[in-house]
Amino acid sequence: MNPLYPLRFRPLLKRAIWGGRRLSSHLNKLLGDGEDFAESWEIVDHGSDQSVVEYGPLKDVPLRQIMEQHAAALLGQHADFARFPLLFKFLDCNRSLSVQVHPDDAYAARLTPPDLGKTEAWVVLHAEPEARIYAGLKRGFDRHAFEREVRRGATELCLHTIEPQV
Repeated sequence: MNPLYPLRFRPLLKRAIWGGRRLSSHLNKLLGDGEDFAESWEIVDHGSDQSVVEYGPLKDVPLRQIMEQHAAALLGQHADFARFPLLFKFLDCNRSLSVQVHPDDAYAARLTPPDLGKTEAWVVLHAEPEARIYAGLKRGFDRHAFEREVRRGATELCLHTIEPQV
């Protein structure tokens, strides 16, 4: 018998210079004072960042503990993960974010401590007309060309640009 029920977790709010207050106005998140609420992590099992069950018999139990005790019930009998493999979050990108490079699973496994890769998918709930998503390098830009443009202050010339649609 499956000991789990529909689980609801308490979100973890993250602040960053590029955040704002849309997590409150668009998603009814309870925010404190400030204009820099950047992310609401809805489900996370990554190091000290842990989702905690909000209601029911497992109230206040971290997701890591649920994974340790009920991984097959949560992910299926063939799941082979020590931790919950996905991170679900909402972002309020009030300004441009820094460029980030995310490793795949093979590279991340060689990190200290070992980790999972970071493949992303987005659902855009709101976008201003000037909003842009940068996803990877344009064709023809290798590492050396990218480094050259970064030194020139022209990083955006190298980046594949997407205009998000709601």
